[in-house]
Parts: sequence; structure tokens; C-alpha cells
Amino acid sequence: ARRRCHARGMIARCTLPSLLLMLAAAKLVAVLVFASGFLLTRVELTERSACGDFRVEDARGDGGGDVGEGCWTSTPLDKVVVLIIDGARFDFASPASSAERDGANANVAKLHSIGEILERDDPSTRELFRFVADPPTTTQQRLKGILTGGLPTFVDVSKSFGGADLTEDNVIAQSAAAGRRVALSGDDTWLELFHESHFAGGVEPFPSFNVKDLDTVDNGVRRHLAAKMTQPETWDVLIGHFLGVDHAGHTFGVESAGMRRKIEENDADVKAVVAAMASDEAFDRALLLVMGDHGMTMHGDHGGGTPEETDSFLFAYHPRAAAAAANRSRGDAKRRQMSRAADVFAFETMPQIDFAPTLSLLLGVPIPFGNLGSVTRRLWEVAHARELSDEEIHKEARRLDARYSGALSVTAAQVRRYLARYVAEAGNPFGAADWAALELLYETAASSGAASSDGEREKAERFSRYLRRAAHLARARWARFDEAKMLLGLALLAATLGVHGYVLLRHRDLFSRSAGSASGTNASARSSPLGILAAGVPMAIAVASRLSNSF
Repeated sequence: ARRRCHARGMIARCTLPSLLLMLAAAKLVAVLVFASGFLLTRVELTERSACGDFRVEDARGDGGGDVGEGCWTSTPLDKVVVLIIDGARFDFASPASSAERDGANANVAKLHSIGEILERDDPSTRELFRFVADPPTTTQQRLKGILTGGLPTFVDVSKSFGGADLTEDNVIAQSAAAGRRVALSGDDTWLELFHESHFAGGVEPFPSFNVKDLDTVDNGVRRHLAAKMTQPETWDVLIGHFLGVDHAGHTFGVESAGMRRKIEENDADVKAVVAAMASDEAFDRALLLVMGDHGMTMHGDHGGGTPEETDSFLFAYHPRAAAAAANRSRGDAKRRQMSRAADVFAFETMPQIDFAPTLSLLLGVPIPFGNLGSVTRRLWEVAHARELSDEEIHKEARRLDARYSGALSVTAAQVRRYLARYVAEAGNPFGAADWAALELLYETAASSGAASSDGEREKAERFSRYLRRAAHLARARWARFDEAKMLLGLALLAATLGVHGYVLLRHRDLFSRSAGSASGTNASARSSPLGILAAGVPMAIAVASRLSNSF
């Protein structure tokens, strides 16, 4: 190993240990450059929102209509049922598009119950959204984003290193603190994020590790839901997290018979919950949300940022309001004309970060401190659908405009507070010019008046512009892979491996000349570094590809 090379050139002049040390350092630099573009990093803040932080005029339900007292705003809901179908793609829920009818993804199974409701019921009582996640599209990170309204990354720098608990403010913690009884069954990932004490309505987790098991979790969730739907007085928020679809995708793929069976089972689950809610007056002020946490490729993979992986669905439905609307004198004919065409591209897009602020205000609890999302207007309207009676529909619409404008104002104030706290804690991630422009947007919105319904809508639009811009800047910093750095890192790694191979070849040649004739065994031993390199690189690539198939 101490031999010196006598040929010309830098590589030959260096000792072999020195070369290998330099090459190791170069590989480390290449990996770090790649990681800086791939392993997105964000500092977690553990502050909590409180009920007295912000308040709009109708917070105590004084604005009229069928609303109750809330924290930052009034609330139209007593109960919310959330059905999560892990890994559900958007095209599982959307009515068949023209492209699908012509053969594209023709074998993708459908949740027909959702399409039937879209065609049958009053548009004011239901809505289907393209529910778009931010990378990484892994279940734990998506649950964090959905429940905090933030942008979890592969590397969240937390003040707490003692476990996997969700230390950031979130909808579940706020609901529990406000006395809302949350009941949960399904994926045990939830108990990696929360304590059982958060679920006063009961918790029944099931192991999620075995991706070849399509039924254990789903059957447990099904039993739990069936029991809880007959006991609505024991809970306020009911969550069922099904895993069969995700596992079927990992094991068999999207177009498999196993996937079709799981979608048919979940379709029956949705129908059963809808029937139970529609027939019981205990659900007069209750909203049903059926949603996925992320999508998947046709092979069942997820974790990255392709549309197949990021695009899931959220279906919002008010069963009791739909039943009341069906009985109104106007009948169904006129309303059905308002139904949307059965095409994938006709549906509104809802970023997943909008879920937390929207649900928080609908439940009458504070928005999580680290939220970066907005309040989705159509989901807000569906939750208020019971208020829009024939006799006072115009009056209630004006009230709804005022409430929605107020909801956006407190959401924008909360986002501004969070960003200011983040800058103070971790520095400004956006740059001075972007920060100044963002502040100007907020000040313009906050200073606008609202003397009429049109004024309320204009005020709401100004706050929406602020919230969209804040989310855009945050995504650029925390949720978008830096492809230039990733490509540079890969290029550096490839170049380093090439030089490494050349060094091994060069030294093998020198050693062969200096050692003279050698046995086949010695020649094989001298060539072993190349063999190790040739075998190791494909193995590393294979391992990395398996790790990307996140659960």
C-alpha cells in the first residue's frame, strides 16, 4: 500500500491510500449536494394557538342562522365523520372521464357511491375535490401535513428528539383541548404521532407493517365504525383509516383483482355510513369527509412528487342537508342541471394544507399555529348547506359571505404570525424582497372594508391572494425538490465513481508489471476491488429504489 506510482500525472504520483481518501471525500460531497436538494429541511415550532388569539364578530354564533358558538368563528357542525382510504388515487373517486372511457386506465376500480351522490343530490350539499399533497407522499408525512396545515419534509428539525410524537400544533390536539371527543380506528401510525389520551371517544389501532395483509386493518375499522355509528352521543369526530387499498397497490398494483376487491369493499363502507347518517337526526349538523392521504403509481409506489403520487381526492357530503333538499318543493330537475360534467378535469383542486384550517374553523377550534393553508370556500359552503333553506337562501348567502370573509381574515392573521415567529426563530427563508411583498399583501387585505356583500367577497379575495402567495413561497423553500442540486450531486457521484474505477484499473496495471507473473488466485484477488465496485453500485441502486416505495 506504501508503493508510489512512477508514471506521470496526479493520480499516478499519489499513494493509493491518499487517492482512496480523496475519492471518499468527493463521494461524500456528491451525496451531500444531492441530499441538499432531496432531503428538504424545516425547523419545527411547538407553539400552540389559543382560543383568545383571534376572533371575528360571529365567533359566539351571533350572526344568525343554524350555527353554534365557536372559538375564532361560529361553527355549523356538531359532528364530523372522516373516512381515510390510504393510497386512494383521484381517479378512484371521479366519475369515468372521456379518456377512461376510451381506454386510458380503463381497469381502474371506482367508488361508485360517490359518483351516484354527485349525480343525484343537490350540488350545495356535496363536492368532490382533487386533493393534492406536497412531497414527500408517505403516510406519516401526509398525516402531519393534513392535520397541521404545514409542509412536513423528510427532515423536520424538531425541538423534541425523544420520539415520533407530533410536536407541532394540530387539529387533533386542538379538538381534544376544546373538549371535542375524537374516536379513531385503523392505521397504528396515528399512535406514533399522538397519545391515546387525545382520543376521548375511543381508539382502536391495528398493525400496518405487513403490506401483504389486505384485510386485518380494514375489517377492524369496519367493526369500529359500525358500532360508533349507532352511538353518536359518545363522540364528536369519528375517524376510520383503511389500509387495504394501499397494501393492495404495493403488493399487486392498481389494476389488480386485489385492488378491485378492496375498492368495492370501501365503496360499501361509504354507502353504509351515508345511510346511517341520513336516517338519524343526531347527524343533522354532521359532515362526512371521504379522502385519501396520497395517491400511487400504477405499480402501487408512492413517496415522490409525480401527479399520480400527489393527487388523491376529498369528498365532502352533508347527508341530512341532502335529504332535506330532496324534499323541498323545487324538486331535483333544476338542481341536477347544475351538476358538473363527469370529467376528471371539472373538479376543484384543494391543496392538502387547506384541510387543517378549514376543518378547525368548522369545528370551532383554533387553527394550528404552524398552518400555511387557506379555508376552502366550497367545503365551507357544503358544511353550511343546512342553513340554505328556500325561505332565507339569499339572506343566508350574505351571512355566509361575511362568515367566510371573517374565516379568511383570522386564517391570514394566523399564517402571518407563524411566519414572523419562524423568521425570528430560524431566520428568513424567503428573502427580503419576497417578505416585503408578502407583508404588503396582508396590509392591503387587512385595511380593506366590507360594507356590502360585494365588499365581503372582495375582502375575502384579498386575503386569499395573501394566503396563496405565502403558501407558494413556503412550498418553494420546503416542499419542492431542487432538481438542479439533485442532478449535480448525481453527476458528481458518477464522475467520482468513474475516477475510482480508473484508479483501480491503473494501479492493477502497475502492480501487474511490478509483481511479474502471478497465480490466477492472486490476479483474482487484485481484481476484486473492481468486482466489489461493479456489484456494489447496482445493489445500492436496488436498495434505494425499494426505500422509495414508502408505506
